[in-house]
Amino acid sequence: MNPQEKSKFASFFKKSTDKTNSSWNSKKILQKITNARKLQRNIVSNSETQKPTSEGQRRFRAVVHVTKAAVYRAPNLLAINLDTPRVKPEIKTTVTTTKLKPNILQGVIDKKFEFDADIPSVNAICCDEKNSVWVGCWNRSPVRSLTCHDKIEPKEQYDTPVSDMTVMPSGDILFTKFGDCAIKKLSRKDGTITTFRGCMPLYPEGIHVTRSGNILVTVVDASNFLVTKTTTRKVVKMNDAGKVIKEIEYGSRGLKFFILPYRVTENVNGDICVVNRTGVYLGQIVVLDKEGNLKFTYDGNPSQHCNDFIPMSIACDNNGCIIVADPSDYAIHILDKTGILLQYLNSNKIGISPPLSVCVDQKGFLWVGCMTEEGKQSYTTKVYALC
Repeated sequence: MNPQEKSKFASFFKKSTDKTNSSWNSKKILQKITNARKLQRNIVSNSETQKPTSEGQRRFRAVVHVTKAAVYRAPNLLAINLDTPRVKPEIKTTVTTTKLKPNILQGVIDKKFEFDADIPSVNAICCDEKNSVWVGCWNRSPVRSLTCHDKIEPKEQYDTPVSDMTVMPSGDILFTKFGDCAIKKLSRKDGTITTFRGCMPLYPEGIHVTRSGNILVTVVDASNFLVTKTTTRKVVKMNDAGKVIKEIEYGSRGLKFFILPYRVTENVNGDICVVNRTGVYLGQIVVLDKEGNLKFTYDGNPSQHCNDFIPMSIACDNNGCIIVADPSDYAIHILDKTGILLQYLNSNKIGISPPLSVCVDQKGFLWVGCMTEEGKQSYTTKVYALC
């Protein structure tokens, strides 16, 4: 990632997460983290230098104007990448490729649809039980639901921005908003928006309704990357009435799990999968079991990409695959439930802008919401249906 791209990324992340000014008082610390990460990556890749970006390669910018969302489905084919990612397990697991389930996300494309909507970026995307897909933007209305049959069509829309959202069993939408210390609820019956649960003085970020109807939400005291004894960075599990069931913040050694928990989802085996942002240009996936014990972390796969790993969204399919959106490298990482990389998809090769958000519907379609590319001058969200 060149200095110009880093500057644009910093602009986007500052707008979307900087609720306090303290994170920007630590530029030297962040720079040291970035430099250390680059040094580590150079060692892992045997000191291979990054190839210069060609003139024809598409770039993207942080101040988004054009966004895309994609829906992607493929047959049951096994696609195993034998390059082992940097997984740091606390609980030892043993997996062999011969025992892995077939990967349903092999990149075979049969057809493609498009839909245009007037929002700057698809920061939030989720699927309901009727296979409608909801898309929204953190700083711009509306939030829309889309259906995909012979083509993708808009179904409903409501006038509110969203940072992240999820669908309750009742069909109502729970969502978080930038700078708001409360979880909001959108009624599908009359379109009213009410406060589902206050989180003051904490800010809810990522939110997800589990298969059992419970709610997972990540909460932070501030959107920066400085963690001290007094900071709060945790995942909270609630019931459908908003009563807290469990809080996950510390590991067995008394250390905090998260620096900035940004998105959260549940896997089919009950694992809790969290996007943990560790810096402006850095992040990791943290996977815990249902009791809150660390299983593994995933920090990207340097053998597959050149830029820093910047996960921005996470979803799981019915086979337990973990899907991660990484806009820094136009990439979608697909892991098995133990953290082994199954597939690394370059979205640029199938005509999709940098992926920013992901979800999987009940039919097995993978929906990908994206950010803009350089040179676009209008707000246009394109939704692709790829089979």
